Amino acid sequence: MIDNGMIDNNGTTVAEESPDNAQQPTRADAWTGIFFVIFGLLIAFESWRMPRMEEFGSSIWSAPGVVPGMIGLSLTTMGAFLFLRARQAIGLAPPPREPGTVRRLLITLLLCIGFAYVAVGLIPFVLAAFLFLFSFIMLFDREDRRVEGKSLTGRALAKRAALAFVISAVAAWGITTVFEDVFYVRLP
Repeated sequence: MIDNGMIDNNGTTVAEESPDNAQQPTRADAWTGIFFVIFGLLIAFESWRMPRMEEFGSSIWSAPGVVPGMIGLSLTTMGAFLFLRARQAIGLAPPPREPGTVRRLLITLLLCIGFAYVAVGLIPFVLAAFLFLFSFIMLFDREDRRVEGKSLTGRALAKRAALAFVISAVAAWGITTVFEDVFYVRLP
């Protein structure tokens, strides 16, 4: 009898990876492909609307929308391939929702809108970024524990808040420093 498997360090036969064993596309792949096609097209459209700097005699390749446009078109192309591959394998139906999915989406939406339309411009960018990141980390940590049916009290909550504080402070400072000192972009 011929064995097509490999033997691991413990002497156990392990099946080789073959196209037959490969993970098949799922319904989530199809919906993810649709998302990336739409998202990529939106990025490409918005990059097309950016100033081209022609009035300064600049090359079209130095326009600020070139790289985002290429990224948008790449996302669109890869999303289309993902969708087409998944579409052939399955029929389209919405993927099953995990508990708390809509709630998490609404929290994210509210935090992003609050950051973009309320905090940025009213307070220094570094503080707005810190508040956004700290809120995001704390709310989603709490949300994860809620879905798992766990809760934190006292010392454990203080440790998580301290860790979120440090991560948020370092990230907000890092983002601000990179954009202002490396890319020379003035932040609000």
